Formats: sequence, C-alpha cells, structure tokens
Amino acid sequence: MTSLAKPRRKRMAAPPFSPMRAIEDLHGLPEGVRVVLPWPPAGLNPNRRHAHPTHKARIAAGYRRECWALALERFGTHGRRGFLPEGGRIAVRLDFYPPTRAKRDDDNCEAMFKAGRDGVAEALKIDDGRFVVTRRLHSEPRGCVVMTFTGERAA
Repeated sequence: MTSLAKPRRKRMAAPPFSPMRAIEDLHGLPEGVRVVLPWPPAGLNPNRRHAHPTHKARIAAGYRRECWALALERFGTHGRRGFLPEGGRIAVRLDFYPPTRAKRDDDNCEAMFKAGRDGVAEALKIDDGRFVVTRRLHSEPRGCVVMTFTGERAA
C-alpha cells in the first residue's frame, strides 16, 4: 500500500547573524553609554509573509538571547546601572546601520529590534517600558544597531 501523504519538508535553521563592523570611525553618535548589537534577523521583519509564528518566536528568542549576552558583556553580570537615572523614563537613541544599502523603513527597523531591546532591558534588570526611544536609520551598511543611553531623564 502506498501513502498519499506529502513528504515532510526539512526545517531550516535560523540564518546566522551578520557580522558587525567596528563603529569607532562613526561620527554623529550622541554622547552616552552605548552597546553595539547585531542587526536583527530577517525573520523578525513585520512585513515578512509566510512565517509561522513558532518559527518567528524561535528566531526572536535567539536574537533576544544574543543581545542579552552582549549587554551583559558590556555592562557586567550584575547589571551595573549607575549610568541610568534611578526612577522615571530613560532616554535611549537607536542608530540602525543595515547590512546592505537596500531601502528600509525606520519604524520597521524598530519593530524588528523589539526582541533585542527586551534582551538589553533584561540584562540591565529594568523594564523596557521606561525607555523613551528616538531612532535614526543610516544609509551606511554596517549590519548593527547602536543603542545609546544618553543619561538624560526623559519627560
């Protein structure tokens, strides 16, 4: 007896994160404490179609974990928060440097970065609802997101 069921497709692993280029030569970044994070995976793009929710959740969890680890490496394992105001809102600037020169929307970039933002907040042991974010999308390809805590208390 032959089976009429379709053969199962192989599951594809999440693509590796793109390597980041150094940011020491960048100008125009605000003063403050910063962490350089990898560009979010394409699977987190809100405009992406045909993505199964569990596949997207797996990609988001991996990216969040990667950003959490980089933030811990940058700020220490105890979540040193001396550069942050004690209470209230925290001013944060996100500088997006895409991996290619393809046109992108800055609001989609911020949506793609949500898991990374959660990972950094978790490493700092704060609620990411305290962040007041300004964003800037750059045309120069570097494949990273620069998250700068300006040290100001946002209104």
